[in-house]
Amino acid sequence: MKKIIDFLRANPLITGVTGIIMGFFVLRILGTGGNSDLLSMGLLRFAVAMIEIVFLVLISGGKTFDKCCNTTGYIFRRVIPIFVFVFIFVGIGTVVDITSGQPLASNWPVQILLSAFLCLFVGLYEETAYRAIINDALMEQFRDHKGVFKLIAVVSFLTFGAAHIIGADLSTPMSVAMAVLKTVSAGAFGLILLFMYWKTRNLWGIALAHGLYDFVSIVQEAIFFGDKALGANGPVSDYVVTDKGAAPAVLVVYAIMIAYDIAVAIWIWKKHMKDVDFDELRENW
Repeated sequence: MKKIIDFLRANPLITGVTGIIMGFFVLRILGTGGNSDLLSMGLLRFAVAMIEIVFLVLISGGKTFDKCCNTTGYIFRRVIPIFVFVFIFVGIGTVVDITSGQPLASNWPVQILLSAFLCLFVGLYEETAYRAIINDALMEQFRDHKGVFKLIAVVSFLTFGAAHIIGADLSTPMSVAMAVLKTVSAGAFGLILLFMYWKTRNLWGIALAHGLYDFVSIVQEAIFFGDKALGANGPVSDYVVTDKGAAPAVLVVYAIMIAYDIAVAIWIWKKHMKDVDFDELRENW
């Protein structure tokens, strides 16, 4: 076991790839076994998040959590714009449910608490795997190259985006278009949190921001539909819908999200990243 650990510590790129693949397949295998209630999914995300943290520590050692304090409030203030769109979208959906007479789920208070539990560890898992591990592994492997930040941004963008549509039905041009837009949408959202990770190296801060975003996204479904709203892999998991009637609307929503998140990413980059010394960051990460 010691030889394996030493090997993983000496080879950050292999460690990062192994951690991400392991986490993804654990979710794919155990997350589709019929236990699709919020508690089961939350416990599974908790377990996978802990696995990813182990791999992150193998890559970065004691530096992993050195700066996970004092900047969480800073991160939340900077990423407030990402919540605007989702609040509007969920607000409209909630009004529609209320005006149409949709009854509340029988145990909606419990569903809200379980949704928060789930989203907390979804955020921790995804930020550890698709932001911190990718960043730290590539940084350790290629820190001598000035283009390492561009490489990290591209890999994180594509990997996080693609993770949302792997396994989707891509048998029609409409579904392919939906998958492409969802990949770009998720990737653009991830860039915003990656910038904050570069700025603060506060894993907890970006994980909490991500978790809150996901919670806002699903709270309406938890209140009105409970576990009935869950897909095979979790709430809001059917990113590529097969309903031909709903597909055009989904495409429009994804296009708007892409434009909005890219605009927010550009704003954060120009306003809050200009004082970051990337040469110093690359040398001392």
